[in-house]
Amino acid sequence: MQIFDSEEMRNIDNIAINDLGIPSLVLMENAGRSVFSFLKENFSNLKNKKIIIIAGSGNNGGDALAAARYLYNYEADFFVFLLGEKEKLSKDNLYNLKILEYLKIKYLFLNKSNLEEFKVCLRESHILIDGIFGTGLKRKVNDFLANLIELINQAKLIRVSIDIPSGVDASSGEILGAAVNADYTITLAYPKLGLFLYPAYRYSGKIISADIGIPYNLTQNITSKNFLITFSLVKNNLPKRDLEAHKGLAGKILVIAGSIGYTGAAALTCNAALRIGAGMVTLALPESLNLAMESKLTEVITLPLPEKDGVIAFKAYELLKDKIKEFDLLVIGPGLGQDFETQKLVLKILEEFEIPVILDADALNILAKNFPKKHPLDWILTPHPLEFSRLIKKDLNEILNNPISLLKMSALDFKAVIVLKKANSIIASKEGEIYINLSGNPGLAKAGSGDVLTGMIAGLKVQGLTSSLSAILGTYLHGYTADRLIEKYDYLSLMPKDLIDYLPFILKKIREGE
Repeated sequence: MQIFDSEEMRNIDNIAINDLGIPSLVLMENAGRSVFSFLKENFSNLKNKKIIIIAGSGNNGGDALAAARYLYNYEADFFVFLLGEKEKLSKDNLYNLKILEYLKIKYLFLNKSNLEEFKVCLRESHILIDGIFGTGLKRKVNDFLANLIELINQAKLIRVSIDIPSGVDASSGEILGAAVNADYTITLAYPKLGLFLYPAYRYSGKIISADIGIPYNLTQNITSKNFLITFSLVKNNLPKRDLEAHKGLAGKILVIAGSIGYTGAAALTCNAALRIGAGMVTLALPESLNLAMESKLTEVITLPLPEKDGVIAFKAYELLKDKIKEFDLLVIGPGLGQDFETQKLVLKILEEFEIPVILDADALNILAKNFPKKHPLDWILTPHPLEFSRLIKKDLNEILNNPISLLKMSALDFKAVIVLKKANSIIASKEGEIYINLSGNPGLAKAGSGDVLTGMIAGLKVQGLTSSLSAILGTYLHGYTADRLIEKYDYLSLMPKDLIDYLPFILKKIREGE
């Protein structure tokens, strides 16, 4: 599903209004009616509830005033507060205000001198309609408005934001000083990118898309490359296997992972890759750990390597250089350690082989210290925000506040698919596309979850999916499996191994179309 940033949405509006000739007032009318329809359909006894409408001076405020007129026709109990000055209202906003005046609907321009009236109305109301700011906001909200928003958030009522919670950056998801903490966001025409990015996602509540009359094929003329991962995308791209397939055709993976004290990461990655359908997985690990891992990993082949103090030594390269050619995909990093000899080995492999590779965990930290002079053209990087910070030499807060542009730039620079592992994980393709994943829950905040994800992506990739699709499907299935598990168990008790064990059930249900 395509989603749009503020500039793209502005272009869509301009095309609809200027090229197609749809009057902006018609779009505003449809927006107001959509807000009213939502209220009527979702709140019983709407006529018996007190509603407070707060409208800014721009077109978002005009949408709120249009909704007020529908509430008036419905004989609902509401009051309108306006912000700014009448002379500074947008043209369409003022048009709707004049209609309210003709109907003798009471309203009040809100300022510091009459703030107490607003507070009283807040205390007495059941629902608030937020039309303060729309998608065009780029500046920090001023002190008065920030305090006003804080009052709105403290009030014990239901908050319904029009298009986007006021104070949210529609492109980056940044909170511009303060933002309305909505229970519902009625996003107009198309979903906005910022709604699905943290921290804004915390403020968005339940997101509902409203059709306001902009033709849907209009998006063909807008070069948005931002998408939400949907169930249908995942279902339609699950690997299928020929009746005559054998393990070789199902894909062979070499996992270079594990060190003393960190065998669990390697085990989780290998088992997840097999469980999602890889034909054969071989684990290359320090030789002293081989016996323990052979008993732990019944279905995984092990390849003991020369070691130094419990980590893989550089001289393992002599053994690996011929073996690597037998595989379709390399996975490097889970529990690997960052010993100097291990670093040399990883960089040597990356520089010498063109085989597709997935880099995770310690391999990413090695990459951050010494980027190879040349590297495979087909690779996937799976950092969490701190690892990504080290990798691109940017401050962690900058990444958290502006992940999209940094991911796009980095994916193009590295010529890699990048999976930024976080709440609402983000995947960036080599072609500059962004995919946001909404599946998953806090139960995944546990050591080992990322290793399972790496294995799932690897298992999908080796079955013939592109790197982008492997990352997209793996990330969605990882979170979706966790979501289904917490229908049965408390999320605090979720273990990474549970994801692997429950995955067969999930795959079967998805194929059946559940």
